[in-house]
Amino acid sequence: MRPAFLGLLALAATAVPAHAAMSPHHDLCSLALVSDAVILARRGAERPLDPYLRTRAYRVTRSLSGPLKPGQTVEVSDQGYVVRSTAATRVPGAPGPEALLFLHHVPGGRGGPWLLTPSGLRVTGWRP
Repeated sequence: MRPAFLGLLALAATAVPAHAAMSPHHDLCSLALVSDAVILARRGAERPLDPYLRTRAYRVTRSLSGPLKPGQTVEVSDQGYVVRSTAATRVPGAPGPEALLFLHHVPGGRGGPWLLTPSGLRVTGWRP
């Protein structure tokens, strides 16, 4: 018993500290300030990039700030957001066809040059 205790004590004394960080969540005003573009867009089709990553096309209907213009299409990964009701999400009803997107411009990004600002997708018109 004593060697096991000494082994655990030695392991605890040499352990490397762990680091964790929260994903920032912004209110709408902060999102607008930290984003490169703010758009109202119509949700389109999904496109898988690999088994773990997919993007969705959003067609700009109104540009509130930034370089994107109505009629342009942007592809962003929205996997962390509930954009449709499924058995897994258990959200009643259906989302409206448009969403408000707060975007960062990242040239050379894997899924395209635009990424969602953390907490930067708002689905509009959710209907029960």
